[in-house]
Amino acid sequence: MAAEYTGGYLFGAVRYRATAEPLVVTHCHCTLCQKESGAAFVTWAAFPKESFAFTEGTPGAYWATNKAKRTFCSACGGTLTFVHVESADQVDVAAGSLDDPGAIRSKDHIWDSSRISWTHMDDGLPRPPRRARRIGASRPPLPGKNGCFLCRVDRILLFEAFGASK
Repeated sequence: MAAEYTGGYLFGAVRYRATAEPLVVTHCHCTLCQKESGAAFVTWAAFPKESFAFTEGTPGAYWATNKAKRTFCSACGGTLTFVHVESADQVDVAAGSLDDPGAIRSKDHIWDSSRISWTHMDDGLPRPPRRARRIGASRPPLPGKNGCFLCRVDRILLFEAFGASK
């Protein structure tokens, strides 16, 4: 049987479906995720883009940086997805928005160098101080500020990946 994951937010105004297993599930402690969610970290499940679709409603969307587009439920403001220009072939879904978030398991914590000091989790998962968003990326993250990879990708990638105007 093919994998199927469904989800949405509080009032059901926006719903989605993914028809593949997640490529990766990770707890992200970067400062952008902290600021955007208002939480200590966000757990993301990355699905292949071709397997993901919104099935009800239209989410709101904004460019969190010139490299990362986020969607949210227009009715309640809840975080839904994240797409980075360096991994535009995948859609990261906020795991808490899944109908059954317990059906997935995180494999690591990323951006542990940005972890809030009072956040202690003894789950035994790997904790790289930082990691590029792209699955299988071979080059190390570029130097930047605030411990966030999102602030370090060449601007031109935005135009290539999303066809944005200069």
